Amino acid sequence: MKKKLYFRLAYVLLNAFLLFLIPACEDDDTDSLKTGSKTGSITGSVFPSVSISSVEALHSGGAKHTAIPDPSGGGYNFSNIAVGNYTLTFTPADGYVAPAPVPANVSEGSTTYVGPTTVKSNLGAIRGQISPFTAIKNVVATNSNGKTYNVIPESSNGQFTLFVEAGTYTLSFIPVNGYDAPAERSVTVIAEGNTNVDLVNVSKTVNTVTGTMTWVFNGVTYSATKLQCTIIGGELFIAGDAINGNNTEHVDIETNPQLPVFSGVGGYKIGNPLMAHYDRSGAMIPLYYGFPTTGYMTVTSFSSSARTIKGIFEFSATGIHGTSGTVSITNGSFDLSY
Repeated sequence: MKKKLYFRLAYVLLNAFLLFLIPACEDDDTDSLKTGSKTGSITGSVFPSVSISSVEALHSGGAKHTAIPDPSGGGYNFSNIAVGNYTLTFTPADGYVAPAPVPANVSEGSTTYVGPTTVKSNLGAIRGQISPFTAIKNVVATNSNGKTYNVIPESSNGQFTLFVEAGTYTLSFIPVNGYDAPAERSVTVIAEGNTNVDLVNVSKTVNTVTGTMTWVFNGVTYSATKLQCTIIGGELFIAGDAINGNNTEHVDIETNPQLPVFSGVGGYKIGNPLMAHYDRSGAMIPLYYGFPTTGYMTVTSFSSSARTIKGIFEFSATGIHGTSGTVSITNGSFDLSY
């Protein structure tokens, strides 16, 4: 009799416990993601589509959710999340700036639309040009943290463009064989801006050169006080600098590195296969003349063993790098030992 009484008492107590427990579980489920009765969604997008690597939705109660934008369209979605106030934060991809946090309120059974959120680029461009076109094999930009970017200049025109993060950079230039590295340059890059670099003139690696080089420009005869001459196989480079008050007049004639056609005494066409340039530096407004060019160079004497070369030249060149018009160089001559 006592055993039956004990079993009945235990049964009553168990049922009482279950009746207490079941309502409590139902209350918890109403706030969970399983029932969906108090959940909603957030849908948004970012532009450009690849600018954001992830989006985080932080609930005012502390819950966090993460979504990855679709790289093809930039869309992202938070489905079946608890109702309430959220703050959306964005983790930018390399080269972009994180946009400001965005508030979003989620109501029961509804979708909250956010965006599109436009993301600004943190990249700017460094643009410049090498002369001669193929004298530099690599342009390197290094920021204050030691991060580097590099680019190979275009062989057809010497132009280069580097897309880098905003900041201050040191530009260095890696020359091909036979050329000296020009001086480094410091540039400041602004996000979504363009930083233009003055023409980068590259000098041939030369031995001590003696002799004379003269030419006539605008009726004035100039005599070079600084001479350059390099002849390696079929490659030739001849240049002279003359002082003109506070300015320097510069003339050079060279073979195209891709067409090393120099073979000694004889006539050569300037424009193709030879190239020529005329620059005036030191002035408030520098002058640059180059391709297209027309003219000739005639080598009247050459000795590779004695390392001497003599000849005459004339050419006309077209303004480049913002210089307008053309220039005519006449009565040019050189008599060099290199």
